Amino acid sequence: MMSDGRAPRLPWLRPERSRGLRYLVVGAACAGLHNVVVIATDRAGFHYAWATVMAFVVVTPVAFWLHSRFTFRAALSWRNLGTFAAGIAAAFPLSLGAMALLCSGLHLTVPLAAPIATVVLLAWNYVSARFAITRRLRFRSPA
Repeated sequence: MMSDGRAPRLPWLRPERSRGLRYLVVGAACAGLHNVVVIATDRAGFHYAWATVMAFVVVTPVAFWLHSRFTFRAALSWRNLGTFAAGIAAAFPLSLGAMALLCSGLHLTVPLAAPIATVVLLAWNYVSARFAITRRLRFRSPA
């Protein structure tokens, strides 16, 4: 506590930083869910391409809800869900291409390739989620 009774302002808890932290928490949870779906679908005998489609169908609405409510603290809307899903769908060829390169090209197993492909898409997913939900691409508040 400060002498005037206020709690000290911690620089790592500024709004833009806490949003980034919230994004990482939600992103990690969604990445985990994505990898569980891809690996489970692979274990069930499906090709990694179908596993990637299944992960898109399962994770996209969960990710939208979590990012809207927790990360960006924005209202839910069908319009934003559509934009969010379009952003994720735009990354789908990147995801499938990464899986093809890692699995078919480098002959990695799906349990190893899926997390690597997930990391590759982290930056794209942040930018597209932020735009879909907040309709802004500016990352710093004006001076």
